[in-house]
Amino acid sequence: MKQNFNRILLQSQSLGDSEPEWLKCKREEAIESINSIGFPTTRNEEWKYTPLDEIYQTELEIPVDADNVLSTDTLESASLVNEPNLFKIILINGKYSRELSDLEVTKSAPNVRPLEELIENEPEAAKFLFSSDPRETFSWLNTAMARDALLITCPENRTIQKPIHLLNIMTGKRNKLVSPRIIIEANANSKLTLIEEFVNLLPDKSLMNAATFINAKPGSLVNHHRISGSSSGYHVGNLHCKVSQDANIFTTSLAFGGNVTRININVRLEQPGASCNLSGLFLGVKDELIDHHTTIEHAASETNSNEVYKGVMGGKSKGVFNGKVLVEENIHHVKASQNSNNLLLSDVAEINTKPELEIYSDDVTCAHGATVGQLDADSTFYLRARGIPEKVAKRILVEAFLEEALSQLPVESVKTELMKIISKSNTL
Repeated sequence: MKQNFNRILLQSQSLGDSEPEWLKCKREEAIESINSIGFPTTRNEEWKYTPLDEIYQTELEIPVDADNVLSTDTLESASLVNEPNLFKIILINGKYSRELSDLEVTKSAPNVRPLEELIENEPEAAKFLFSSDPRETFSWLNTAMARDALLITCPENRTIQKPIHLLNIMTGKRNKLVSPRIIIEANANSKLTLIEEFVNLLPDKSLMNAATFINAKPGSLVNHHRISGSSSGYHVGNLHCKVSQDANIFTTSLAFGGNVTRININVRLEQPGASCNLSGLFLGVKDELIDHHTTIEHAASETNSNEVYKGVMGGKSKGVFNGKVLVEENIHHVKASQNSNNLLLSDVAEINTKPELEIYSDDVTCAHGATVGQLDADSTFYLRARGIPEKVAKRILVEAFLEEALSQLPVESVKTELMKIISKSNTL
């Protein structure tokens, strides 16, 4: 395990040939932190249900520019998002592609700047791209291995009218480690919607190790929708959010397919009036393992959070949800609600769910709950008694269970494609 990852960490030195000294130091610090703590295994409580031994044993490579050639037709067929009226940002193997992206130069468009451009023209803004470095191994790995970074800014008092579709694609040959890094700055009283989609067109042992940072400044509203769905491969995604006074973050996570998917979502409500809504849906139809870990920190009074995650697992798949709500000391008027609802569609599918509350203040209203069950036999019988075949009846019930989570997505094409995946599978 250590040998393979030490080898690819050594490759990170080649990224710094033309980089400024501060970025080289950042990468070296990240590698030192990884060497100090090591990569997680199932012996770590936070990773007990997420085996990564196979990916640790795989010889991964850093992508090269020659791998980044991709046609428009391939892009369109790879994505679940097919709506025309969107701003489009394309990252291929972690690098921004200006040629394939579609961004209008208008006041209603977001301001999108890649690392290379910022290093040349705005060095302080470039440093900001690497200013956040959570104490977590895969976040450090992203810092060490990111070939690019993208700053997406929404100006103060401005609404980005169209959703932004950010498509991350892994492509090329052989097994790769791809490390996209996205920073979203929503300035005061701004509004934006971002759909962040991850697609793997590489062999089944490649690793997408993504890091996204959202800074919601006072009075802003950020709608963030995360989609990770590939036929194979490994996916580790870290989403870190900071929410200021009277700002709101609404984030959804849709995960399906792949070999192992691990998504960490961390939200810190830093000032009074901050709020967040987390919604998630994970779907297994074969032998996938899909693991969501969420943490919401209430660090100020008058903060609210609401969280609803749903899992549907069929075949031999395994689902994990671990949600933690932390209320810090000496704050008041905090409201937090958390629910994990799960559906098992086979006798060998598994769900492990663990909602947690950690409360250090008195004047709070907090609740959590978790359910794991199978399709209701009476409901199935009711539909069959009206002439509906058993498989169709079960699909109707699954779709009804999914509807709440899918209704949060801003694009219809994703809902349609997901239902096709369900109907084509042997899950029902």
